[in-house]
Amino acid sequence: MFSQGDKAFYPTHGVGIIEKIEKRRVTDVEEHFYVIRIIDSGMTVTVPLSKAKEVGLRPLIGKEMVEKVFENLSKKTEPKNINYRHLPWNRRQRDYMAKLKTGSIFDIVEIFKELTILQKQKQLSFGEKKLYEQVTKLLVKELAYCNGCSEDAIFSKINSLISS
Repeated sequence: MFSQGDKAFYPTHGVGIIEKIEKRRVTDVEEHFYVIRIIDSGMTVTVPLSKAKEVGLRPLIGKEMVEKVFENLSKKTEPKNINYRHLPWNRRQRDYMAKLKTGSIFDIVEIFKELTILQKQKQLSFGEKKLYEQVTKLLVKELAYCNGCSEDAIFSKINSLISS
């Protein structure tokens, strides 16, 4: 799936570089692992090759997909789960985290849109703010990296798309 030096998206942490693929012995079974350095934090994550898809590790989106993300952000439709506003935060957080762990860019966009709408209606709680900051960072960083432009430019574009 990946080779050394490839860029990948690791759910909840963002864009990383496959530093190496190494063999390790785990409970008497030899297995290959991706060693991924997260660009933003410098953190190292190790993922078994056999579990890469399961944990949501994926290639960065292409330029075509970047345009689809911008299209999705500009749509004025209510996000699917806007009724979440009426659910307790702990339930919404559990559902949001499950979506975030899929690694899907469109799940990240959906969470971003829901929290953006919610933010316009009420002051976000501490947990909501932290999640909003996290999904915004994940979205902006991947789009900036894939689009070859600055994070500030992407952030401005996202804000103009979502508020127009």
